[in-house]
Amino acid sequence: MTLRPGDWPGLVRRVMPLVVIAVFGAALWLIAHQLASHRIDDILGYLARLPQAKLAGAIFFTALSYVTLVGYDLSALHYVGRRLPLRDVALASFISYAFSNTIGFAAVTGGSVRYRIYSAAGLNGFEIAAVVVFCTATFGIGAMAISGVVLLVDPRLVGGMLPFEPSLVRALGSALLALLLAYLVFTALQPEQIRIRQWRLKMPSPQLTLVQILVASVDMAFAGGALWLLMPNDLGLDFPRFLAIFVVAVTLGQLSHVPGGLGVFDSVIVLLARAPATEVLGALLAYRAIYYLMPLGIAALLLAVTELAERQHRLIRTVRLLGGTLNQVAPSILAAAAFIGGAVLLFAGALPEGAPRLALLRAVVPEWVVELAHLAGAIAGVGLLLLSQALSRRLELAYRWSLVLVGAGIVASLLKGFDYSESLVLLVVGIALYPSRALFYRHAPLLGDRLGPAWLTAIAITLAGAAWVGLLSYKNVSYSHAMWWQFAFDANAPRFLRAALAVGVVGLLFLLALLFRPAPPLPGLPGPAALSEAARIVRRSPLAAAGLALLGDKSLLFDTGREGFLSYGVRGHSWVALGDPIGPAGPAAELVWSFRELSHRHDGNPVFFDISADKLPLYLDLNLTLLKLGEEAWVALPAFDIAAAGRQSLREAHRRAAREGATVDFLTPAEGAAAIDELRSVSDAWLAYRKVREKGFSLGTFDPAYLAHFPIAVMRQRGRTLAFANLLTGADRAEVAIDLMRHVAGVPAALIDFFLVEMLGWARDQGFARFNLGLAPLAGLEAKPLGPLWSRAGVFIFNRGGAFPDLRGLRQNKARFAPEWRPKYIAAPGGLALPRVLQDVAALIGGRDGEG
Repeated sequence: MTLRPGDWPGLVRRVMPLVVIAVFGAALWLIAHQLASHRIDDILGYLARLPQAKLAGAIFFTALSYVTLVGYDLSALHYVGRRLPLRDVALASFISYAFSNTIGFAAVTGGSVRYRIYSAAGLNGFEIAAVVVFCTATFGIGAMAISGVVLLVDPRLVGGMLPFEPSLVRALGSALLALLLAYLVFTALQPEQIRIRQWRLKMPSPQLTLVQILVASVDMAFAGGALWLLMPNDLGLDFPRFLAIFVVAVTLGQLSHVPGGLGVFDSVIVLLARAPATEVLGALLAYRAIYYLMPLGIAALLLAVTELAERQHRLIRTVRLLGGTLNQVAPSILAAAAFIGGAVLLFAGALPEGAPRLALLRAVVPEWVVELAHLAGAIAGVGLLLLSQALSRRLELAYRWSLVLVGAGIVASLLKGFDYSESLVLLVVGIALYPSRALFYRHAPLLGDRLGPAWLTAIAITLAGAAWVGLLSYKNVSYSHAMWWQFAFDANAPRFLRAALAVGVVGLLFLLALLFRPAPPLPGLPGPAALSEAARIVRRSPLAAAGLALLGDKSLLFDTGREGFLSYGVRGHSWVALGDPIGPAGPAAELVWSFRELSHRHDGNPVFFDISADKLPLYLDLNLTLLKLGEEAWVALPAFDIAAAGRQSLREAHRRAAREGATVDFLTPAEGAAAIDELRSVSDAWLAYRKVREKGFSLGTFDPAYLAHFPIAVMRQRGRTLAFANLLTGADRAEVAIDLMRHVAGVPAALIDFFLVEMLGWARDQGFARFNLGLAPLAGLEAKPLGPLWSRAGVFIFNRGGAFPDLRGLRQNKARFAPEWRPKYIAAPGGLALPRVLQDVAALIGGRDGEG
């Protein structure tokens, strides 16, 4: 089997979860090997003995680290040449790092948060991508600087732990510092931009590179300091040596793509730290609670505060702005919070309950309540894991069930062992969820979409981790079949086994529901009934381009109330929706999400082509990459007059054509149907001399049934038919647009100008508000060093695909009518999938079917 470039993203998506799970499994095996002669109680005992001063110091250093992280974004924004209010930058930095540190996949999770916040602040997709890459590079530069210095100054650090000679360690440190020095020299001597084949890359200044090194080094010093304070006093390592170990652990944790570096980060610290494994793991548990879970909880509470504040009418401007910004990322934050809540329930259920608490519980509740509570807590935990992705999809049903499960988890935590800390975590999740009802507006089924690879990996790792903790906790308990039926207040191991079985059953039922859910039908072209429904909605739409749905060459996706629809085509793995949803504003969001889920269930990539700027938030919610297609030319018809200044060429062309006997008639749909043979001869001549075939998708084709829906302009000269155009019209006389405009060979440009002026005059006299002259592809793209990568790829692929011929001079021709330019975009998956997606879109527009 031959793999094409477009197939690689799908292969990576399938293989990467297996790699991540394998790495996680290896990390758990290493930790278990280190704990072979220890008990889980030793870890919990160290955690319970941690002094309050150490915990407070770790919290203080965590706060300093998150403050320093703002420097990553500030320096990145300086690199792209944008300045934003410190409030917006700090909010984007805090939420993105709180989210990505906990969930992992930093470039994706943190990048999506930044995309929402920074796009609302006015940054384009290229600038935001550059910010994300710059922040990632800043971490790498800082890690190299710290590691290089420590290895060069103290080669015994690695030499004493691994079989490396000090000379080799020192050489490694020297090499790292030499790379940094070479990079600094390169940025100082090279021009601001370097060219790599057809791509241009902006280089940061040496001063900015030094800022990167400083910010990253200080951040890692603070983050490492938080863990350093929690480590045992007899660690046997001074802080510089420990910091080098910390940097290695963080780097490997990020490279593993395991959520939060779970297991990988921990196993490196356990292996390299000179202290008992139980004490190190106890410190790591405290560190994860402080550095990972606490910021995520603050972000969730911040969301809850703003949601509650927005229900009041006594708001100050800052709170409104903060709430509006957080609403963009709220579903992702709440999904992460629910996931963490579920994980806490599962891990806590795998640990043995303390004897003092069980003794107190014995005096309050009967034994069967404890058993049921333990079982309910486990089921609530796995339920929250499974519902977390549905929350990110803004499902109202997921919101309601998550609240139920959070409440059940709180009650179960208290009844199975007075676990107040566990209940407190769930209470924070519930407080964040409760006031956010308005964010979950979708009434789609819970199983309407597939679980993505990242979510499946995270769920599998969490379940495996909880099972591993339980097996480790009860490794000294002799298993027997009688344990399944052993019920007692102090029977922790049997309770764990029954809870694990319940979790397995729930997970299995969920997988079976996914496997046996009805498969969605493959998309087909609409029949007469569907086209009739679409025509009814099109007649009510102010968008002239809505009429393209009546071409019948695209599939139609209606909302549940049949009030709106999306038209789309499929090529390869690309499911391409044409334009924004047609119909009222209410169903638009549901249609966008339904289309995304439909494409996912067929293993496709959702793509939205030719979308408007005012609808971009709908597509940002789907974590899609935005690429500017160009700009659309809108002529304000009430003010249109060729006698106005700057339109001399149009006036002269119009007078000359009129003197030469040119006329334009406007036919009603019925009159156009009667003249269809006359129009066909013009169309056939146009196709023949242009040596092209019918296209479709975003352009009309010469189809009598399609043309019968629209008025048609016909240009004649002394009785000879020279050209025609069908005119798409919007409801309430909002807009007119040209669809097909075809003419015979040899028609001079002056006659085409005359034809256009006559059509604009007719639309103005009919009372229409604007005339849409169509898209100027690739117009308005910013020629910045940060932006040309995908814009150049788009130029190459669209030109190669035949989507936009004759680009040269197109904008200048439209500009003669003094239009208002409106940007148009394509929203599609980013990364390696984007080039193939653009090629598929070009093929659809070019009228090519199949895999091609």
